[in-house]
Amino acid sequence: MFDNHKIAISEWIEFCLGIFRYESINLTSKNNKNSFTTSKYWLYKLFYIIEDMQDDIVLEGNVYIDETFYPVVESDKTVKDGKKLRGLSKDQICIGIAYDGNHVYAHVEGFGKTCQKKTKDTFINHIKPGSHLIHDKEKSHKILIKELKL
Repeated sequence: MFDNHKIAISEWIEFCLGIFRYESINLTSKNNKNSFTTSKYWLYKLFYIIEDMQDDIVLEGNVYIDETFYPVVESDKTVKDGKKLRGLSKDQICIGIAYDGNHVYAHVEGFGKTCQKKTKDTFINHIKPGSHLIHDKEKSHKILIKELKL
């Protein structure tokens, strides 16, 4: 990734530190004296590097799982009869998170409230069968308990 490039590694480090501090792409561009387009391109490259990092994670022992939700950007929000959707609607991005004391696994499950299919697709290959599942009794977790004998 860094071979045969004019960009100094120090610039990449500064860019990554900005992203990891939750700076916006605009602010990161200004701090690094890059164009917005360059910073956006670098962000895509960063995501490409880390894309498959979680594929081999298998949690075991006491495994804690839960979902967290983030709103979609304002321009993508649904308006019905002049009102925005409320609650765990399709205007919320659902992220499944699991932790076993050593590793964290996080994956975007989709939009809105989770269901058994989304939960299964997210966690089935990342929790060792026979582990002890600690959760908030969300109905969608039942599929994991059954299939992984948790």
